Amino acid sequence: MASANGSDHGRLPSKGMRLGTKSCTECRRRKVRCIVEPSHRECKNCEAHGEQCISQVSGQTRQSGHQKKPYTPLDQDADTRQRLKDLEVAISRISQRVDPDGGSSSVTDFEMAANKALNHLRMFPEQETRTEDLASMMSEDLSTSSESQWSDVGPGSTNAFQDAPLVRLFEDAVVIQSRICQSDTDRRDSPSVNSVRQWMKTLNKLLPQMDGLTTILKATERIWSVQGAFPEEIFVMSIDKVSVAERFILDSLISSSPVVIARATLCLSICLQQLPNDYDHQKAHLPTSPKSLLPLYMKGAEELLFKNEGSIASIIGIECLLIQAKLYIDAGLPRKAWLKYREASSLALALGLHSTGGRDDSRYLLWMRIWQGEQQLSLNLGLPSSTFASSTRPNKSIGLSPGAQTLHELSRIAGQINERNLNHQDVDYSTTLEIDKNLQQCRDGVGSALLDATIYPEMPFEDLYKIQTAKLYYHSLCKFLHLPYLLQNSPDERYEYSKYVAIKASRDMIEAYQALRNGNEPSQFICDLMDFQIFTAAIVLVINLLSPSGNRLDAGDSGEDWERIHAMTENFKSVASTMTCSVAAQAAQLLEYLCSARDGYFASDEPYEGFIPYFGKVRISKVMEQASSACRNDDSLDPMAFSNTVNFDSNWYMPYDQTYMADCLMEGELGVDWTSFVNTDAQFDWSQSYDSSKFL
Repeated sequence: MASANGSDHGRLPSKGMRLGTKSCTECRRRKVRCIVEPSHRECKNCEAHGEQCISQVSGQTRQSGHQKKPYTPLDQDADTRQRLKDLEVAISRISQRVDPDGGSSSVTDFEMAANKALNHLRMFPEQETRTEDLASMMSEDLSTSSESQWSDVGPGSTNAFQDAPLVRLFEDAVVIQSRICQSDTDRRDSPSVNSVRQWMKTLNKLLPQMDGLTTILKATERIWSVQGAFPEEIFVMSIDKVSVAERFILDSLISSSPVVIARATLCLSICLQQLPNDYDHQKAHLPTSPKSLLPLYMKGAEELLFKNEGSIASIIGIECLLIQAKLYIDAGLPRKAWLKYREASSLALALGLHSTGGRDDSRYLLWMRIWQGEQQLSLNLGLPSSTFASSTRPNKSIGLSPGAQTLHELSRIAGQINERNLNHQDVDYSTTLEIDKNLQQCRDGVGSALLDATIYPEMPFEDLYKIQTAKLYYHSLCKFLHLPYLLQNSPDERYEYSKYVAIKASRDMIEAYQALRNGNEPSQFICDLMDFQIFTAAIVLVINLLSPSGNRLDAGDSGEDWERIHAMTENFKSVASTMTCSVAAQAAQLLEYLCSARDGYFASDEPYEGFIPYFGKVRISKVMEQASSACRNDDSLDPMAFSNTVNFDSNWYMPYDQTYMADCLMEGELGVDWTSFVNTDAQFDWSQSYDSSKFL
């Protein structure tokens, strides 16, 4: 009879456990060794016999009077889920051994090996077969068997254990995994993936050998920091930058990520672009000249980025877009660079880079680079920006340097000037004066340390570049802001200030450029957009110099301005001969023609007529006429000499006729032959003709 507390006095008390006993109750009863595998809740014997594995502590507690916990279906479901999980692990291990390139271990082989293991389970249901043993069995069959060996084995085979739950689960796992493998095979064989593979193979053939890579890096090391050739973080605490850059490229090229390979290819492209003309590519073991390899590298990087879905939508992908933009800027393709900045801006906004200030400085600084570059190019091209000029403010928690703050403020003002140009019909001169006030505040405030910095002969090139390009940026904004009122030739006295500022800014741009090019170590690097901006500054001086003396500003400085024009001509010739720059070559030629026309010595029977990209038209022609009375007093001149006429056409606010020039300049842009096309139907706001007989 049971007592009130539920104990059974008719049963003898159980024996106490020995010290150190770890066996479960069932194994102790059967007097066998209790083996519990890692990460398993039950021992092997209990699993084999379908018994509940109960520790002896639990068993003695139950014997002491506690009710045994019933074995519910939930426990059975848990066991089933655990076994299914083990099977999935086994299937995953086997699938990793399948050759992804279509070798001897195909998807069909995988299915047959899995069926053989399944048949083993059916034939020996009572045998303790671990999932690890099944995996080993299947992997051996994948490497040694052929499809004909398994003609009699398959899910359709009749067996008494065909409907066993474990067997059905294994069959389902095989079917699911085979479908996944087939899906992966389809993706690997898709046209986009094949294109990526092909370009990776092509790039591998075009890459320089180890010693050639070293010579290329040594030849361009000086300009890495100013051209953004490599991520700055890889050079932290490093002395031998060439070795670090070399390792960065080699490690990236063997990566399995297409976007990582693309970034390394673009970094190497910058180095190739900046090599001088006299660089011997044969010593570097290059298959052809760097100028011929450069478009192939850039095309390969483009394929790797955009043929692989999702690879571009990452931080490294955005960095690749910025490197592409830099390559296009240096090659004189600002429109293509602008498109890359727009792509980078869209991706950065989608990834939230614009709102990460204070949490991740590197991400926010990357967004600032994108925003600043897009603002600058939008102004140069007269195209709308993707963001408002005032939409991005520097985060105070980041602690930007004075130089970085200056560039950010100048980029904000560049956006204001561009907005004025795009909406010039709705603004008046007061808007220009307000923006001019912002420029002066920037110069006198945060920009004073950089814009008023004094350079010295021993200054490192990196510091010289930062100072002089900041000055170029500031003076170019002054020119952009006030140039429309120089071209209008309005009698309004208020515009005299704008004319003066535009002329002075053009002179300051030339001075800053010459200091950069003619430093302690002559700086031979390619940047077609910079050369073009300086060329347009020289054209502004020419327009003022060719104007009648009554309309000319600072007439007393005419001699110095002509000297500046001659000096710029020589600078452009030097750059063109050293770096093969088409912009510098055409700029030097046109400035020479203008100088000869000013003196009346342009003797070509055919007129020079060309279209200066993003500026306007120019025409220089020879006119035979009686020399002026001033010339007749000079016996050295022919009284029947000819005179020259110079015609300029441009727009006040927009750099070119958007409706026509967008198609003409899509490919060559700044580097296109300026004399190859002339649009007679383009509409211009401003047109002026000058006669050399009146220059004196």
